[in-house]
Amino acid sequence: MPDDLPLNNYPPVGIDVGLNRLATLSDGRQYENQRPLVHQLKKLRRLNKELARRTKDGKNWLKTKDKLSRAHYEIACIRLDWLHKLTTEIATTSGIVAVEDLHVKGLIRNRCLSRSFSDAAVGKLLDLLENKVAAQGRMLLKVDRFFPSSQLCHCCGARKTDLQLADRVFVCPNPDCGYIGDRDENASRNIVLEALRMFGLNLNMPSAIVATARRKTAWGLGVRPKSLWG
Repeated sequence: MPDDLPLNNYPPVGIDVGLNRLATLSDGRQYENQRPLVHQLKKLRRLNKELARRTKDGKNWLKTKDKLSRAHYEIACIRLDWLHKLTTEIATTSGIVAVEDLHVKGLIRNRCLSRSFSDAAVGKLLDLLENKVAAQGRMLLKVDRFFPSSQLCHCCGARKTDLQLADRVFVCPNPDCGYIGDRDENASRNIVLEALRMFGLNLNMPSAIVATARRKTAWGLGVRPKSLWG
């Protein structure tokens, strides 16, 4: 490991991943879910019906099959292009990236949300983010999936146990606090605060201290970032 570690002057960010909004960052940035499959479902259904009416292995059947394949390929390209742009911007503008350690396979097993999660490609998003953050010589921290990031107020720590999935605005139950804000943004702030707390850091710590005080938290050329949960 080199003695002189390059300082990381970029701020830490927390990311809350969802379906209504694909990614909400603690610094206020928001990335919408493009839903490429949903926008092309009508076309895919039409092509599938057309393919079923054709004589298998016939000339028109092969033409329709090629159209269907190109439609699926176009959807995959749109999705991957958006994920690459999103993760590249986050990885190049953030010093520490905190995310939830989601059980993506378990989420896809949900019959009501499986298509939405597959269309959003949440697993691919997290994989790309982890690889790109490491390539930038920065750090990815993972918060336990059972951490109640959506129920806690990031200002005072009060917990709202009756929060419903339909509630998109978080209202702090503590009358002395009175925080009211976007639910996903509040969750992303809780994620970054929890990740830094578990790693012994804080939002106001200078980058020079982070880079040199504890060797295992350093980042830069020649340093392999290590996630919190291995």
